[in-house]
Amino acid sequence: MVTEKQLEAILQYQPDSIPITSLYLSFDQEAKKQNQHKIVLKDLFRYKTEKSYFKNLSEEAQESIKRDFEKIQNYISMEYDRDGDAKQSLAIFSCSSEDLWEMHSFQMPMETSMVINPHPYLRPFVEAANRHRNYAIILVDRAKARILEVKLGDVVEHLHVHEQDMPDQVKEGDFGGTSERRIERHINTHVSRHLKNIAEKAMQLQQEHDYKWVYIGGRQEIINEFEGMLHSYVKDRVEDHIVVEPHAPLEEVLEKARKVEQESRKNYEDQTLSRLSDEIGSGQKGISGFPGTLNAQQRGQIDTLLVQEDFSTKGYYCPNCNFLAVKEQEKCPLDDSILRRTPDVIDNLIFNVLKQGASVEMISQEMDRFDNVGAFLRFPFQKSE
Repeated sequence: MVTEKQLEAILQYQPDSIPITSLYLSFDQEAKKQNQHKIVLKDLFRYKTEKSYFKNLSEEAQESIKRDFEKIQNYISMEYDRDGDAKQSLAIFSCSSEDLWEMHSFQMPMETSMVINPHPYLRPFVEAANRHRNYAIILVDRAKARILEVKLGDVVEHLHVHEQDMPDQVKEGDFGGTSERRIERHINTHVSRHLKNIAEKAMQLQQEHDYKWVYIGGRQEIINEFEGMLHSYVKDRVEDHIVVEPHAPLEEVLEKARKVEQESRKNYEDQTLSRLSDEIGSGQKGISGFPGTLNAQQRGQIDTLLVQEDFSTKGYYCPNCNFLAVKEQEKCPLDDSILRRTPDVIDNLIFNVLKQGASVEMISQEMDRFDNVGAFLRFPFQKSE
């Protein structure tokens, strides 16, 4: 799920007469060596300036967009191309006249596109965040531990512990004839302290990063012991176990995590759609269908918007107050402005919802029974008179 916190800067931008340039650009490493991305950029720029939308803008707006193009080209040529660790894709939001410049990079491919609009084009960002939710992998054994965060294709290691003095191999003689049972208790005490320390760190990280899911990896016997030590705040997020050798390569661990992540997403979507159906059936805090969802958004009722991933529809929007409509009408009923056409009013809806401080969920499953769009509401739905 994406919330307004992740896009705070661009959501604070107040649309005026100067539109925003939104660019999503993916980099194939082999193509990058041939500078093909620069050719793609030039083609995109040329195509956008030939569109009637650009030609009908004021001279000031056109100059701002041209400066956006120049700034984007300079950044990619001077900064991004020289970065040996550059990621697979970029999202850039720019409005030179308003000093807006937001750049996000991702360790995953995103479809290359450019949109010039009064508001930032957020749909690809939201879809990527829903496909690649943040989760934690906690790898544990009796003497080692790692905690990894996976988010939008990036892997961050927050903890790597190797207890060099862990007494797994203590011999009876090392304790001056101490009984074997006492030695075993000593080892178990040391292991228990090690696992509790990891559990405390996991709790700290969960509070800081709010992981959607947590996966525990290792040998099953140590996983069970460790999970029993977790705070309920973390345990409630444990989605699955990954049985893997403690010394397994990182890529093997990540591959296993990706498989269980897909199942986690399916289960989560099943539960979400079932809950939406229940809320709609009870006439409480759920609504489906585009007209009703638009009405709820206009009233500021939406808490979480749900949209089927590949669903889009034409519509109309007000460039001043962001009013949306699916049926053709000339003027905005709120401020009498001339409405503009849009090939994908879903993007406008996503922007409006995020702007209102709500969340957006892009659902990969079919949502035909909800007419492809639905929402959880902040308060029970009130039908208009």
